[in-house]
Amino acid sequence: MKLLLVSAAQLQDDGTPLRRKKAFLIPLSVYLLAGMTPRDWQIEIANEYTDEIDYQGDYDLVGITLTTLHSQRGYEIARRFRENGKKVVLGGFHPTLFTEETRRHADSVVVGEAELVWERLLDDARHGRLQPVYQADRLCDMKNQPVPRYDLIDQKKYLNNVFPAESTRGCPYNCDYCSVTTFYGHKYRFRPVDEVARDIRASGSRFIGFVDDNIAGKLEYSAELYSALIPLKIFWMSQVSIRLADDERVLALAARSGYRYAVIGIETLDKQNLEAVGKKNVNQVDEYVAKTKLFKKYGITVCTNLMFGFDNDTPETFTRTFDFVRRNCFMVNPYILTPYPGTRLYDRMEKDGRLLHKDYWRYTSYQTVFRPKGFTPPELDRQFMDFYRKCYDLPFIARRFYHGLSIKRPWGSFMTQVAVAINSLAVRYNLQRGILPYF
Repeated sequence: MKLLLVSAAQLQDDGTPLRRKKAFLIPLSVYLLAGMTPRDWQIEIANEYTDEIDYQGDYDLVGITLTTLHSQRGYEIARRFRENGKKVVLGGFHPTLFTEETRRHADSVVVGEAELVWERLLDDARHGRLQPVYQADRLCDMKNQPVPRYDLIDQKKYLNNVFPAESTRGCPYNCDYCSVTTFYGHKYRFRPVDEVARDIRASGSRFIGFVDDNIAGKLEYSAELYSALIPLKIFWMSQVSIRLADDERVLALAARSGYRYAVIGIETLDKQNLEAVGKKNVNQVDEYVAKTKLFKKYGITVCTNLMFGFDNDTPETFTRTFDFVRRNCFMVNPYILTPYPGTRLYDRMEKDGRLLHKDYWRYTSYQTVFRPKGFTPPELDRQFMDFYRKCYDLPFIARRFYHGLSIKRPWGSFMTQVAVAINSLAVRYNLQRGILPYF
């Protein structure tokens, strides 16, 4: 039996799939699915950003994993395979949220986490009895997961050698704009740390990118995990809550384990905005500078996620935020607030008639898809791009490089800042040509 697992590309403004000579991130989902697949199946992986999909291939089953952003392109890929008589199964965030819609585009749909149904689905496919829906009846317990098929990764197709791994799922918080709790439930789950370490050893890489939405949602587990990572002598990055800095002992342990690059969602400098989206108990604006300095103290570079378009935002918000970012030399990933389906924000925007459209392939977080209160949509788009470019001008990149150096970890912080500066220059180069990051 032959299985093709596909990661669909993001669509461009003209409706064509985005192509790159090399992709930025290695997706974990398809390699984890491959790890759950019996070894008597022949497996191929296609990342559409870099690979030409063979629609004439002799596949017995084609699996496509979909987020809402990639759903339109995923449907088109499925259509072409089905026209050629191939069986197609769709799974992921979007099929779980929009099961009936997805069923029109596939022979079978996985609803929920695949760990609980994948073995049965493959057995049914083998014996010609594929069912229209395979629905997980609970959340998996995160134990005894197979090792992802890292051996199937063609590293030449990626810009870096950061291999993906996973230690937790879900998030203990429940922010208005986030779909994580919709898919993973209101429960923060952990993998056994020895299995996480096993996966990292199997990857063969010293550079690991954890796909966790918040790798420090429970500090007791975090301390256990970081202790298990120390002997592996790796360097790793992840998303994390600023609350990790509440316990300096655990933060120091994270640094010892190889934590070098933390992505922290501070979101906004406006306390009313934080309260409106349910994050006032997580982020304290007055703590931003002190908490991020603690990360720097231990040689961990911080990249802050910022969003614009909240109901309390005005054009002055961009000026005030840039002054804050420049004054404190913050590394920034800016986004436009985006009401993703499955979130309370989406439900509220839809009820109030504020959605501009439901072309989900345009829900990139880099363009306005709703009617903001403090701007017209074109004004928000324009001011956002102006802010983005200013954050990546050459003098600011240079200042961030020197500001990011740590006395406590001089060599390690220097090497991290070199990598960050190279990435910043690449972002600057792309912004000058109107090219935004992709997912």
